[in-house]
Amino acid sequence: MAATPEEAYSAGRIIGWQERLILAIGITAHSREVLAAVIALEAVARFKELDTKLLAENFLVGSLFSVFWAMLITGAWFSYDQRFGIHLRETAVHLLQPDKAAQKP
Repeated sequence: MAATPEEAYSAGRIIGWQERLILAIGITAHSREVLAAVIALEAVARFKELDTKLLAENFLVGSLFSVFWAMLITGAWFSYDQRFGIHLRETAVHLLQPDKAAQKP
């Protein structure tokens, strides 16, 4: 049973939001591996669609924009956190990577 265009569009939006959330978590945790994994998984999922030049270019632009958007929003959040002294970044790093947080003096 094939998905209708509306269902495919809705699923794509959900996947996009999840992708940017995972990217933001990876940026917060200073984990480049998360960024590489998200991009690699997206490329593997769309491998057969990348045969045409136009689709490959759209995929590349979309992926780069998604990474840029996640970096921009995460950077704005870090600036807000630094300005108002909530220290959410340190807490998030401690929760996501307790080994790295323990090494800080």
